[in-house]
Amino acid sequence: MTDSSLNRRNFLAGACSVAAAPFISPPVLARPDINNRLVVVVLRGGMDSLAAVQPRGDPLFAKYRPRLAAADARHTHRSLDLGGGFALNPAMQAAADLWRSDELAFVQAVSTPYRDRRSHFEGQDILENGTGNASRRSGWLNRALTELPRGASSSALETSGFPSLTLRGRADIDHWRPDIRRMPGPHTYARLMALYRDDPAFAEALTSATALDKRYPPGRPPSRGGKKPASATLDLIIRSLRGDVRVALMSFGGWDSHAQQITKAKASFERLAEMIVTLKAGVGPAVWDKTIVVFVTEFGRTVRENGSVGTDHGTGGAMLLAGGALRGGRLYGKWPGLGESDLLAGRDLCPTDDLRRYLGWVLRDHLEIPAKAIEDTVFPGVLLGASPRLLG
Repeated sequence: MTDSSLNRRNFLAGACSVAAAPFISPPVLARPDINNRLVVVVLRGGMDSLAAVQPRGDPLFAKYRPRLAAADARHTHRSLDLGGGFALNPAMQAAADLWRSDELAFVQAVSTPYRDRRSHFEGQDILENGTGNASRRSGWLNRALTELPRGASSSALETSGFPSLTLRGRADIDHWRPDIRRMPGPHTYARLMALYRDDPAFAEALTSATALDKRYPPGRPPSRGGKKPASATLDLIIRSLRGDVRVALMSFGGWDSHAQQITKAKASFERLAEMIVTLKAGVGPAVWDKTIVVFVTEFGRTVRENGSVGTDHGTGGAMLLAGGALRGGRLYGKWPGLGESDLLAGRDLCPTDDLRRYLGWVLRDHLEIPAKAIEDTVFPGVLLGASPRLLG
């Protein structure tokens, strides 16, 4: 399928739907014929890794962040001790049991090759295309789909309303939105088809949109323990993973915390923990035990808080993993320290490893993509090195 037909299909599918859920942007879904499931979540805005996994055993943490650290310290009774002087953000209490059952882990001090310029747009492009060049216009997940084991399907579904860079490339992509409030009836489709029957490309796109209506009908967002229902996006993820979908990509915004981070971070981390717990409960044990969920962000935040009780764009960050197939309950990666000489340019957490190397090992061990294909095609130039043994 050509790029132009892809865009026409996306236009029609988007025209048949209403606005997206406000906090969690829609997912991208793929359907390789393998049994394991992979969910990739992009945390857009730059998640603060020092807020997620707090180095409370280091007195420099409170020195660099007197107001932020003090605010979380008031809730230490809700914090989970992760060992080694680190603690989980108190707002992620809902996910504490996942850590205890080895279904949650963090990779500390990782980053993409992006440095210095601190632009969300460039940083996200490099994160999504999997290279050190923001101008490359194909995505690492699309390239991964083309390297699946023989016999696996590379069919993919994107629901964001426009082609995501992460899935841009040679693999055939459909587009869909789960947040539909009103579906067009058969008479509307018939009239549209009559109107555009002399335009082969438009008629083909309309036919595709009709098929997507039937394949991904709107569901009923699940609730957990009487709490607020999940978004339509997460509902679609759950229903699809329980079916024949094997790979999902979604975005989660709201992580840019230049000011009033105490309030903003609390809300974001609460939603993040609730998302993971709801996903586990929704897909059920049989699917969850074959699932890895990876959370990545374009860059970390500065080590020091700023004058607006927030943090600015940084470099080193963290990667969060969850799932029943995970070897969790661990902090992966090499911690660089918070000493003045340990910081990057005197302001950022210094990255000690490449985020793409950990993504590569997930693809290698969980989706059985050959290591050479990962190093040459998916993340060109990245050497996987020794396995961090992320799988249980």
